Formats: sequence, C-alpha cells, structure tokens
Amino acid sequence: MKRGRKPVGADRLLEAAARVFSRKGYFQASVDDVVAEAGVGKGTVYRHFADKPRLLVALLDRTARHLAGEISGRAGESGGLERQLTVVARVTLDFFARRPELLRIFVREGTLTIPAVRTAMRSIIKHRTADVAAILGGRNMLRPAAVFNGMVFGLLRQRLGISDEPIHPARDAAFLVGMFLYGFRGKRR
Repeated sequence: MKRGRKPVGADRLLEAAARVFSRKGYFQASVDDVVAEAGVGKGTVYRHFADKPRLLVALLDRTARHLAGEISGRAGESGGLERQLTVVARVTLDFFARRPELLRIFVREGTLTIPAVRTAMRSIIKHRTADVAAILGGRNMLRPAAVFNGMVFGLLRQRLGISDEPIHPARDAAFLVGMFLYGFRGKRR
C-alpha cells in the first residue's frame, strides 16, 4: 500500500458487491466486477473475503446487523404487544423498501442454494425469531414468532422479490400485525 492512502474497508467492498450482485445477479457477477465497481485491486477484495460466497455471506450478515440495529434503536418505544410488533414489522419493511436490492439478491438469485449462505440465513432467522419470541412472552413463543417473521418476509418477498410492487411500511405493518394478532389471540382464547 502506498503511503498516505487509506486502506479500503470491508463496508465499501460490500456496498460495491450489493450494487453489482443486484444489477448483474450473483451468479453472473464476478469478483472482477466487484473490484471494478469498488475501484480497488483484486487483492483488496481477497484481503477481506476468501471468495465470492464469503463476500455474499458477509453482505448478508452486514444487512442483518444493520436491520437489527434499526429495530433495537426503536425497541425502547413504549407500548404493548401490538405496538412492539408494529415497530418490528414497520422497521423491517422500511429497511428493505429503502434497500430493495439487498432482498432481491437473496430472493431472486437462488443464492440460498449455497451452503454457506443457507447456514448464515438460518442463524439470522434464529436470532430474529428469538427477538420476536421475547416480545410475545419468551422461548415458548418461538413458533408464533416464526410465523410472524414469515408473514413479514413473505410480504417482502412477494412485493420486492417477485412482483416489484411498492412497500408501504406503516400500512403494511399494521395489516400484518392485525392479521397475526387476530390469529394469535384467537388461538389463545
């Protein structure tokens, strides 16, 4: 590295990868495409990521961390069960409405066929489910929490991944939470 030049951070490479994978598709894109997009040398990418699948897993992990950070930033808002679930749904929907390319990479590309991506996704789902279960009342609520998360990500997948319809975070979150609570409370009566 030349004196006076700052080292290129992983975030810059991940942003470049997100743009390239979204534009070209993961399987059609190459590390050379990411290098060109980021304006760096190939060695810089390999200094941070061993290969293209690990670059994708890092992008997935970073996306999950950013989403979790946004949710936890709003989690302190007061309110009952409905309010807390609405915050989770609304923040999630808003996050991907602002960054639809991140969801499309995983929905349209079939990248879940890559073992490392499947493993990372399972871990992320497990954490998101545990967080929602805590809102619902604890570990014995893992199944309802999984259903709630499935509803939120199902809507995202349908709208952004398949039909390219817009997301309306406030309205869609209210609808999803209402449907979930109708079934959840109805079952518990």
